[in-house]
Amino acid sequence: MTRPSHPRPPSLPPRSCPKPPRSLNALEAPPDVHSPPPLPTPLRSFLNDSYELSTHVVPAAFPRSTPDIPFPEMPTWTPDKQEWNANVRKTADAMIALRVKQWNGELESKGSRTPLWVCVNRNISDGPTDDWRDNSRDILHFFLHYMPASCSPNKLPIHLPRLDPTVAEGRRLHGFTSRINVGIGHSLGGCTVTRAAITEPALFSSLILVDPMIRPHPKGELSITSATYQFTVGAIARQIHWPSRDDARKRFLASPFFAAWHPAVLELYLECGLYDDPNGGGRRSTSLATLD
Repeated sequence: MTRPSHPRPPSLPPRSCPKPPRSLNALEAPPDVHSPPPLPTPLRSFLNDSYELSTHVVPAAFPRSTPDIPFPEMPTWTPDKQEWNANVRKTADAMIALRVKQWNGELESKGSRTPLWVCVNRNISDGPTDDWRDNSRDILHFFLHYMPASCSPNKLPIHLPRLDPTVAEGRRLHGFTSRINVGIGHSLGGCTVTRAAITEPALFSSLILVDPMIRPHPKGELSITSATYQFTVGAIARQIHWPSRDDARKRFLASPFFAAWHPAVLELYLECGLYDDPNGGGRRSTSLATLD
Protein backbone atom coordinates (compact mmCIF):
# COMPACT_ATOMS: atom_id res chain seq x y z
CA MET A 1 0.00 0.00 0.00
CA THR A 2 1.43 3.36 -0.96
CA ARG A 3 1.49 6.16 1.57
CA PRO A 4 -1.24 8.74 0.80
CA SER A 5 0.03 12.10 -0.36
CA HIS A 6 -1.56 15.19 -1.84
CA PRO A 7 -0.79 15.14 -5.59
CA ARG A 8 1.48 17.80 -7.03
CA PRO A 9 -0.50 20.41 -9.01
CA PRO A 10 0.07 20.25 -12.78
CA SER A 11 0.70 23.98 -12.84
CA LEU A 12 1.02 26.76 -10.29
CA PRO A 13 -1.63 29.50 -10.09
CA PRO A 14 -0.48 33.07 -10.79
CA ARG A 15 0.59 35.26 -7.89
CA SER A 16 -2.30 37.21 -6.39
CA CYS A 17 0.01 39.76 -4.76
CA PRO A 18 0.85 42.61 -7.18
CA LYS A 19 4.38 43.04 -5.85
CA PRO A 20 7.21 40.49 -5.91
CA PRO A 21 8.61 39.13 -2.63
CA ARG A 22 11.29 41.28 -1.06
CA SER A 23 14.67 39.98 -2.14
CA LEU A 24 16.98 38.14 0.25
CA ASN A 25 20.44 39.59 0.79
CA ALA A 26 23.28 37.56 -0.66
CA LEU A 27 24.96 35.06 1.67
CA GLU A 28 28.61 35.61 2.53
CA ALA A 29 30.98 33.21 4.24
CA PRO A 30 30.94 34.10 7.96
CA PRO A 31 34.22 35.07 9.63
CA ASP A 32 36.31 32.30 11.13
CA VAL A 33 35.71 31.93 14.85
CA HIS A 34 38.40 30.02 16.70
CA SER A 35 36.19 29.34 19.73
CA PRO A 36 32.59 28.59 18.66
CA PRO A 37 30.02 29.03 21.43
CA PRO A 38 28.81 26.05 23.47
CA LEU A 39 25.22 24.90 23.38
CA PRO A 40 23.03 27.51 25.12
CA THR A 41 21.12 24.82 27.04
CA PRO A 42 21.94 21.31 28.27
CA LEU A 43 21.54 18.44 25.85
CA ARG A 44 18.02 17.03 25.77
CA SER A 45 16.62 13.59 25.08
CA PHE A 46 13.63 12.99 22.83
CA LEU A 47 10.44 11.83 24.55
CA ASN A 48 10.07 9.01 22.02
CA ASP A 49 12.65 6.32 22.83
CA SER A 50 12.73 5.20 19.20
CA TYR A 51 14.58 8.41 18.27
CA GLU A 52 17.94 9.75 19.33
CA LEU A 53 18.17 13.54 19.49
CA SER A 54 21.39 15.46 18.96
CA THR A 55 21.80 19.25 18.85
CA HIS A 56 24.31 21.19 16.75
CA VAL A 57 25.52 24.77 16.36
CA VAL A 58 26.22 26.40 12.99
CA PRO A 59 26.85 30.04 11.98
CA ALA A 60 23.75 32.04 11.08
CA ALA A 61 23.32 33.71 7.70
CA PHE A 62 25.91 36.46 7.30
CA PRO A 63 25.58 39.44 7.21
CA ARG A 64 22.19 40.17 8.74
CA SER A 65 19.49 42.25 7.09
CA THR A 66 19.03 44.47 10.13
CA PRO A 67 21.70 46.82 11.55
CA ASP A 68 23.19 46.88 15.05
CA ILE A 69 20.86 49.39 16.64
CA PRO A 70 19.19 49.49 20.08
CA PHE A 71 15.96 47.53 20.34
CA PRO A 72 12.90 49.50 21.54
CA GLU A 73 12.33 49.18 25.27
CA MET A 74 9.91 46.38 26.11
CA PRO A 75 6.79 47.31 28.09
CA THR A 76 6.88 47.16 31.86
CA TRP A 77 4.27 44.85 33.33
CA THR A 78 1.54 46.41 35.44
CA PRO A 79 -1.69 44.85 36.76
CA ASP A 80 -3.53 47.94 35.49
CA LYS A 81 -4.90 46.56 32.20
CA GLN A 82 -5.39 49.97 30.60
CA GLU A 83 -1.85 51.06 31.47
CA TRP A 84 -0.42 47.71 30.28
CA ASN A 85 -2.20 47.99 26.92
CA ALA A 86 -0.88 51.54 26.52
CA ASN A 87 2.68 50.37 27.28
CA VAL A 88 2.35 47.53 24.74
CA ARG A 89 1.11 49.86 22.00
CA LYS A 90 3.91 52.33 22.75
CA THR A 91 6.47 49.57 22.18
CA ALA A 92 4.64 48.39 19.03
CA ASP A 93 4.65 51.93 17.61
CA ALA A 94 8.40 52.25 18.28
CA MET A 95 9.13 48.89 16.63
CA ILE A 96 7.06 49.72 13.55
CA ALA A 97 8.61 53.18 13.22
CA LEU A 98 12.05 51.59 13.31
CA ARG A 99 11.05 49.02 10.68
CA VAL A 100 9.64 51.70 8.38
CA LYS A 101 12.91 53.63 8.64
CA GLN A 102 14.76 50.49 7.62
CA TRP A 103 12.45 49.92 4.65
CA ASN A 104 12.93 53.53 3.54
CA GLY A 105 16.72 53.36 3.83
CA GLU A 106 16.77 56.01 6.57
CA LEU A 107 19.02 54.08 9.00
CA GLU A 108 22.67 55.05 8.84
CA SER A 109 23.90 51.58 9.80
CA LYS A 110 23.84 48.74 7.30
CA GLY A 111 23.23 45.06 7.98
CA SER A 112 24.93 43.79 11.11
CA ARG A 113 28.20 41.92 10.61
CA THR A 114 28.23 40.59 14.15
CA PRO A 115 28.44 36.76 13.95
CA LEU A 116 25.33 34.98 15.19
CA TRP A 117 24.67 31.26 15.67
CA VAL A 118 21.83 28.84 14.99
CA CYS A 119 20.94 25.66 16.89
CA VAL A 120 19.59 22.72 14.90
CA ASN A 121 18.20 19.43 16.18
CA ARG A 122 18.94 16.09 14.51
CA ASN A 123 16.62 13.15 15.13
CA ILE A 124 17.92 9.65 14.34
CA SER A 125 15.33 6.91 14.17
CA ASP A 126 16.19 3.49 15.60
CA GLY A 127 13.39 2.02 13.88
CA PRO A 128 15.21 27.22 11.40
CA THR A 129 13.69 42.77 16.21
CA ASP A 130 14.82 40.27 13.48
CA ASP A 131 13.93 40.62 9.85
CA TRP A 132 11.94 37.53 8.94
CA ARG A 133 13.98 37.29 5.75
CA ASP A 134 17.00 36.47 7.89
CA ASN A 135 15.23 33.38 9.21
CA SER A 136 14.78 32.29 5.57
CA ARG A 137 18.45 33.03 4.95
CA ASP A 138 19.42 31.00 8.04
CA ILE A 139 17.52 28.00 6.62
CA LEU A 140 19.20 28.35 3.22
CA HIS A 141 22.60 28.96 4.77
CA PHE A 142 22.31 25.72 6.73
CA PHE A 143 20.97 23.67 3.82
CA LEU A 144 23.60 24.93 1.39
CA HIS A 145 26.72 25.03 3.54
CA TYR A 146 26.31 22.73 6.58
CA MET A 147 23.65 20.04 6.15
CA PRO A 148 25.23 16.59 5.69
CA ALA A 149 24.68 15.08 2.26
CA SER A 150 22.79 12.04 3.53
CA CYS A 151 21.17 10.57 6.61
CA SER A 152 23.45 8.50 8.79
CA PRO A 153 23.21 6.83 12.22
CA ASN A 154 26.74 8.03 12.97
CA LYS A 155 27.17 10.72 15.60
CA LEU A 156 27.92 14.24 14.36
CA PRO A 157 29.98 16.93 16.12
CA ILE A 158 28.14 19.74 17.88
CA HIS A 159 29.83 22.28 15.58
CA LEU A 160 29.20 21.10 12.04
CA PRO A 161 31.97 21.82 9.50
CA ARG A 162 31.36 24.19 6.59
CA LEU A 163 31.14 22.33 3.28
CA ASP A 164 33.13 23.09 0.14
CA PRO A 165 31.59 25.95 -1.93
CA THR A 166 31.13 23.57 -4.88
CA VAL A 167 28.68 21.55 -2.77
CA ALA A 168 26.44 24.61 -2.33
CA GLU A 169 26.48 25.33 -6.06
CA GLY A 170 25.54 21.74 -6.84
CA ARG A 171 22.67 21.85 -4.36
CA ARG A 172 21.37 25.08 -5.87
CA LEU A 173 21.19 23.42 -9.27
CA HIS A 174 20.19 19.86 -8.43
CA GLY A 175 19.04 19.82 -4.80
CA PHE A 176 19.96 16.88 -2.57
CA THR A 177 20.63 13.59 -4.36
CA SER A 178 20.35 11.44 -1.21
CA ARG A 179 17.73 13.29 0.80
CA ILE A 180 14.06 14.19 0.68
CA ASN A 181 13.70 17.56 2.40
CA VAL A 182 10.21 18.44 3.63
CA GLY A 183 9.98 21.98 4.99
CA ILE A 184 7.60 22.15 7.96
CA GLY A 185 6.74 25.54 9.40
CA HIS A 186 4.22 27.04 11.80
CA SER A 187 3.28 30.73 11.90
CA LEU A 188 6.50 32.70 11.33
CA GLY A 189 8.24 29.44 10.42
CA GLY A 190 5.62 28.73 7.75
CA CYS A 191 6.24 32.11 6.16
CA THR A 192 10.03 31.95 6.27
CA VAL A 193 10.37 28.36 5.04
CA THR A 194 8.12 29.31 2.12
CA ARG A 195 10.30 32.33 1.34
CA ALA A 196 13.36 30.07 1.46
CA ALA A 197 11.73 27.63 -0.97
CA ILE A 198 10.86 30.48 -3.36
CA THR A 199 14.54 31.45 -3.50
CA GLU A 200 16.00 27.93 -3.73
CA PRO A 201 13.20 25.56 -4.83
CA ALA A 202 15.60 22.72 -5.67
CA LEU A 203 16.41 22.29 -1.96
CA PHE A 204 12.85 21.30 -1.01
CA SER A 205 10.78 18.29 -2.00
CA SER A 206 7.60 19.71 -0.47
CA LEU A 207 6.29 22.07 2.22
CA ILE A 208 3.86 21.48 5.09
CA LEU A 209 2.54 24.80 6.43
CA VAL A 210 0.57 25.19 9.67
CA ASP A 211 -1.17 28.57 10.07
CA PRO A 212 1.61 30.29 8.09
CA MET A 213 1.86 34.04 8.66
CA ILE A 214 1.79 34.90 4.95
CA ARG A 215 -0.09 38.13 4.42
CA PRO A 216 -0.75 39.93 1.12
CA HIS A 217 1.37 42.97 0.37
CA PRO A 218 -0.43 46.29 1.05
CA LYS A 219 -1.94 47.72 -2.12
CA GLY A 220 -0.34 51.11 -1.58
CA GLU A 221 3.16 51.99 -0.47
CA LEU A 222 5.02 49.71 1.92
CA SER A 223 3.24 50.11 5.24
CA ILE A 224 1.79 48.32 8.25
CA THR A 225 -1.87 47.35 7.94
CA SER A 226 -4.22 47.51 10.92
CA ALA A 227 -4.34 43.69 11.02
CA THR A 228 -0.52 43.45 11.08
CA TYR A 229 -0.43 46.08 13.84
CA GLN A 230 -2.77 43.96 15.98
CA PHE A 231 -0.53 40.92 15.45
CA THR A 232 2.44 43.03 16.59
CA VAL A 233 0.63 44.20 19.72
CA GLY A 234 -0.45 40.64 20.52
CA ALA A 235 3.10 39.31 20.14
CA ILE A 236 4.54 41.96 22.46
CA ALA A 237 1.88 41.29 25.09
CA ARG A 238 2.57 37.54 25.25
CA GLN A 239 4.20 36.34 28.45
CA ILE A 240 7.75 35.18 27.77
CA HIS A 241 9.11 34.42 31.24
CA TRP A 242 7.98 32.19 34.11
CA PRO A 243 9.60 31.48 37.49
CA SER A 244 9.82 27.78 36.61
CA ARG A 245 8.57 25.20 34.11
CA ASP A 246 6.06 24.01 36.70
CA ASP A 247 4.72 27.54 36.97
CA ALA A 248 4.53 27.77 33.17
CA ARG A 249 2.61 24.48 33.08
CA LYS A 250 0.09 25.80 35.61
CA ARG A 251 -0.33 29.05 33.66
CA PHE A 252 -0.85 27.17 30.39
CA LEU A 253 -3.38 24.78 31.94
CA ALA A 254 -5.31 27.80 33.26
CA SER A 255 -5.75 28.97 29.66
CA PRO A 256 -8.70 27.39 27.77
CA PHE A 257 -6.51 27.36 24.63
CA PHE A 258 -3.72 25.26 26.17
CA ALA A 259 -6.03 23.25 28.46
CA ALA A 260 -7.61 21.72 25.34
CA TRP A 261 -4.28 20.21 24.27
CA HIS A 262 -3.43 16.57 24.85
CA PRO A 263 -1.17 16.37 27.95
CA ALA A 264 1.67 14.78 25.93
CA VAL A 265 1.55 17.64 23.41
CA LEU A 266 1.70 20.24 26.18
CA GLU A 267 4.71 18.46 27.71
CA LEU A 268 6.46 18.60 24.33
CA TYR A 269 5.70 22.32 24.14
CA LEU A 270 7.16 22.84 27.62
CA GLU A 271 10.27 20.85 26.70
CA CYS A 272 10.94 22.30 23.25
CA GLY A 273 9.25 25.70 23.40
CA LEU A 274 10.96 26.93 26.59
CA TYR A 275 14.58 27.22 27.61
CA ASP A 276 16.19 27.74 31.01
CA ASP A 277 16.95 31.39 31.66
CA PRO A 278 20.48 31.83 33.13
CA ASN A 279 18.96 34.43 35.46
CA GLY A 280 16.33 31.97 36.70
CA GLY A 281 13.06 30.60 35.40
CA GLY A 282 12.14 29.70 31.86
CA ARG A 283 11.64 31.68 28.66
CA ARG A 284 10.02 31.00 25.32
CA SER A 285 12.55 29.86 22.76
CA THR A 286 12.83 31.19 19.23
CA SER A 287 11.99 29.14 16.15
CA LEU A 288 13.65 25.73 15.95
CA ALA A 289 15.14 23.97 12.94
CA THR A 290 15.16 20.20 12.72
CA LEU A 291 17.84 18.15 11.01
CA ASP A 292 17.00 14.60 9.95
